[in-house]
Amino acid sequence: MPMPVYSYWFIINPVSGRKKDIKRLTSLIDTLFHDKKYQIKFTEYPGHATELAAQAAKLRIDIVVFAGGDGTLNETASGIVHTDTALGIIPRGSGNGFARSLGIPLKSKQALELLLTPKIISIDAGRINNGYFFGVSGVGFDAVVGNAFQHFGSRGPLPYFYIGLREFLKYKFPEMLIETEEKTVKVNPLAVTIANTSQYGNGAEIAPDADFADGLLDICIIKRFSFIKGLVGLRALFNGRIVENEFYQTFRSARIRIINKGPGGLFHVDGEPKTGGEELDISVLSKALRVVGNRH
Repeated sequence: MPMPVYSYWFIINPVSGRKKDIKRLTSLIDTLFHDKKYQIKFTEYPGHATELAAQAAKLRIDIVVFAGGDGTLNETASGIVHTDTALGIIPRGSGNGFARSLGIPLKSKQALELLLTPKIISIDAGRINNGYFFGVSGVGFDAVVGNAFQHFGSRGPLPYFYIGLREFLKYKFPEMLIETEEKTVKVNPLAVTIANTSQYGNGAEIAPDADFADGLLDICIIKRFSFIKGLVGLRALFNGRIVENEFYQTFRSARIRIINKGPGGLFHVDGEPKTGGEELDISVLSKALRVVGNRH
């Protein structure tokens, strides 16, 4: 039986990473996909990846591939929600939480080889007010850290941990109200994460049991704790045992409303900080996104 013939659009942010790396990536695409139907597109401004992905879907391109981190994921996937066009992933971010959750190889060559014989699966997406998220979204400490990290100037795990420690020491623990059809919870947490996939990135699993195709979102509440307990909890975040901690609470729902009394209504979608989220209406979109994955 002959293999299906797929068409591809590769969406690359030319200012992400070094020019030498971008040239190496495009050369690798040209080598591996020389006998395929493909085009390479470069983004020119914020939001351009969404426009390019939507255009590809209208042209019935089979797979739109983004090269970048979870922020680029959000832009690209937002353009193909509820379409037949599938999302391909070349992880090039600092955390790559979405790619890791789907079992995508972190090396570009291996990720590209996965796309040559794609296994396309349908996964859930999250709707948050007027936007989407595909990995994790949330309010509280992780949004504060993400906002500080975006303006820090250096990437990687070490700057992220430094910022996390700095922000933890001055965090105010604002009150939040979490409402679902099943329950209402009032807390002053460190963070509330709404997870479609299991992790933030860099192997940190906030929702180890999250299922990206179950029609539900995992609501993960990190309650207030001491600095010493936080160090223990940090280890648990990386070994999949966060659920065993007394300051961790989780439940699932298809629809969530969060009233956040933190300053500026800071929240994040797939790690990208946003403001104005004093009230967040969140819902799951079952099987709304087709993805080339390596995990079912």
